[in-house]
Amino acid sequence: MKTLILSSILAFITCNVSAQVNATFRVGGNCDMCKKRIENAADLKGVKTANWDSKTQILDINYNPNKISLIQIQEEIAKIGHDTEKFKADSLAFEKLHNCCHYERFNYDESKD
Repeated sequence: MKTLILSSILAFITCNVSAQVNATFRVGGNCDMCKKRIENAADLKGVKTANWDSKTQILDINYNPNKISLIQIQEEIAKIGHDTEKFKADSLAFEKLHNCCHYERFNYDESKD
């Protein structure tokens, strides 16, 4: 019986650990204030770690796709004024950023659906 319980616990832990996925995507920003804002926006249920690099503008994220999608993460980041690969931030949110945080906006093909 103890073996069955231990096997069940090990299987549960293995499933939860293996559900974690690493991904990277581009997020517009400039400085340490941007870094803090972006990483805080990515601090969502299902996200284990988020680390944004200001030089490369790449967010390295470890998350559980059973709890949250990359699309949802990128939507949350765009809501606070930072363009992502999939979402252009609202112009009003972008304008509310501190002046030093006004990065060069990403080019999106407006003719695409």
